[in-house]
Amino acid sequence: MRAALAPMIALLLGVLAALAVGCGSRSNLIPSGDATNLKAQLAQIKQDVAAGNCGGLETAIRRVHDDAAALPSQVDKRLRSRINDGIQALENTAGTDCRAAKAAQTQTQTQTTETTPTVTQTQPTETTTTPTTTQPTETTTTPTTTEPTTTATTPTTPDTGTPTPPADNGGTPGGAVP
Repeated sequence: MRAALAPMIALLLGVLAALAVGCGSRSNLIPSGDATNLKAQLAQIKQDVAAGNCGGLETAIRRVHDDAAALPSQVDKRLRSRINDGIQALENTAGTDCRAAKAAQTQTQTQTTETTPTVTQTQPTETTTTPTTTQPTETTTTPTTTEPTTTATTPTTPDTGTPTPPADNGGTPGGAVP
């Protein structure tokens, strides 16, 4: 695409240079208002060609040609001739250059692939709760049998305050006391 636009750009620069040289206060140069108008039209044509906008190209070039032909008669003949030659060359190459630019853009658009983002959906995990049952523990109590304990007791006589003589008097017969 750049190779096709190179001659077009060189051509436009030539026409713009001729216009720039033509601008001035001397009577045989292009009046500044006309030069500004022609420069703006040529810049728009250059932009359209580079973008591949070929629809109104012929009309735009014809308008520049008509405006250049309508320059005052005092404009130098050689300057007028160079401007007309540049516009003629522009007419000859602009259509081809514009179609080449458009084809290059179409090819670029065709080569561009569209990517679709991948959407990952996470399904919720179902959680099942299993109830835990606790089995009762059986406690077995073994009864303990307690045998009653028998305690032998010797009966005691109550103390009446009177001394009880000993049953044995110490070996003395008859219970006499010496």
